[in-house]
Amino acid sequence: MKENLTLDVSLGTHFLNELIEMDTLYLALFPGQEGNRLNEKFLEHAKNRLPDVLPDAADWARAVRVIDASDLAEGAVLHLNANTLKQKVVCYLGTPEA
Repeated sequence: MKENLTLDVSLGTHFLNELIEMDTLYLALFPGQEGNRLNEKFLEHAKNRLPDVLPDAADWARAVRVIDASDLAEGAVLHLNANTLKQKVVCYLGTPEA
Protein backbone atom coordinates (compact mmCIF):
# COMPACT_ATOMS: atom_id res chain seq x y z
CA MET A 1 0.00 0.00 0.00
CA LYS A 2 1.14 3.53 -0.62
CA GLU A 3 1.31 6.21 2.06
CA ASN A 4 -0.76 8.73 0.11
CA LEU A 5 -3.49 6.27 -0.86
CA THR A 6 -7.03 7.57 -0.26
CA LEU A 7 -9.60 4.85 0.15
CA ASP A 8 -12.77 4.92 -1.89
CA VAL A 9 -15.53 5.63 0.64
CA SER A 10 -17.94 3.20 -0.98
CA LEU A 11 -15.70 0.22 -0.16
CA GLY A 12 -17.62 -1.75 -2.77
CA THR A 13 -21.03 -1.33 -1.10
CA HIS A 14 -24.30 -0.57 -2.83
CA PHE A 15 -25.26 1.91 -0.11
CA LEU A 16 -23.58 4.87 -1.82
CA ASN A 17 -25.12 3.92 -5.17
CA GLU A 18 -28.52 4.23 -3.50
CA LEU A 19 -27.60 7.70 -2.20
CA ILE A 20 -26.49 8.78 -5.66
CA GLU A 21 -29.72 7.51 -7.23
CA MET A 22 -31.68 9.58 -4.69
CA ASP A 23 -29.60 12.70 -5.61
CA THR A 24 -28.16 12.75 -2.08
CA LEU A 25 -24.81 14.39 -1.47
CA TYR A 26 -22.37 12.25 0.47
CA LEU A 27 -18.89 13.13 1.55
CA ALA A 28 -15.99 11.64 3.42
CA LEU A 29 -13.73 13.44 5.83
CA PHE A 30 -10.22 12.18 6.45
CA PRO A 31 -9.15 14.09 9.59
CA GLY A 32 -5.51 13.03 9.21
CA GLN A 33 -5.16 14.63 5.79
CA GLU A 34 -3.65 18.08 5.52
CA GLY A 35 -6.30 20.81 5.33
CA ASN A 36 -9.08 18.66 6.80
CA ARG A 37 -10.49 19.79 10.14
CA LEU A 38 -13.22 18.41 12.36
CA ASN A 39 -14.30 19.98 15.65
CA GLU A 40 -14.84 16.68 17.48
CA LYS A 41 -15.35 18.30 20.91
CA PHE A 42 -18.13 20.45 19.51
CA LEU A 43 -19.92 17.43 18.05
CA GLU A 44 -19.32 15.18 21.06
CA HIS A 45 -20.81 17.72 23.47
CA ALA A 46 -23.91 18.39 21.39
CA LYS A 47 -27.08 16.67 22.58
CA ASN A 48 -27.63 13.40 20.74
CA ARG A 49 -31.23 13.29 19.49
CA LEU A 50 -31.03 9.70 18.20
CA PRO A 51 -33.09 8.28 21.12
CA ASP A 52 -35.72 11.00 20.51
CA VAL A 53 -35.95 10.31 16.78
CA LEU A 54 -35.57 6.51 16.90
CA PRO A 55 -36.21 5.20 20.42
CA ASP A 56 -35.60 1.60 19.28
CA ALA A 57 -32.10 2.61 18.14
CA ALA A 58 -31.06 4.22 21.43
CA ASP A 59 -28.48 1.47 21.98
CA TRP A 60 -26.58 2.85 18.97
CA ALA A 61 -26.22 6.35 20.46
CA ARG A 62 -22.49 5.87 21.09
CA ALA A 63 -21.90 5.19 17.38
CA VAL A 64 -24.59 7.30 15.68
CA ARG A 65 -25.25 10.93 16.53
CA VAL A 66 -28.25 12.99 15.46
CA ILE A 67 -27.69 16.65 16.21
CA ASP A 68 -30.33 19.37 15.96
CA ALA A 69 -28.67 22.70 15.19
CA SER A 70 -31.32 24.54 17.22
CA ASP A 71 -29.98 22.73 20.33
CA LEU A 72 -26.59 24.35 19.74
CA ALA A 73 -27.79 27.95 19.59
CA GLU A 74 -31.24 29.50 19.50
CA GLY A 75 -32.34 30.03 15.91
CA ALA A 76 -29.18 28.43 14.54
CA VAL A 77 -29.07 26.52 11.29
CA LEU A 78 -26.35 24.30 9.93
CA HIS A 79 -24.92 25.39 6.58
CA LEU A 80 -23.18 23.00 4.22
CA ASN A 81 -21.34 24.49 1.25
CA ALA A 82 -19.96 21.85 -1.10
CA ASN A 83 -18.03 22.26 -4.33
CA THR A 84 -17.82 18.83 -5.90
CA LEU A 85 -15.49 19.96 -8.69
CA LYS A 86 -12.92 21.31 -6.23
CA GLN A 87 -13.63 18.55 -3.68
CA LYS A 88 -14.09 21.18 -0.95
CA VAL A 89 -16.76 21.21 1.76
CA VAL A 90 -17.38 23.68 4.56
CA CYS A 91 -19.99 23.06 7.24
CA TYR A 92 -20.73 25.73 9.83
CA LEU A 93 -23.32 26.95 12.30
CA GLY A 94 -25.00 30.22 11.41
CA THR A 95 -28.25 32.11 11.10
CA PRO A 96 -30.92 31.46 8.45
CA GLU A 97 -29.76 34.54 6.49
CA ALA A 98 -26.06 33.56 6.45
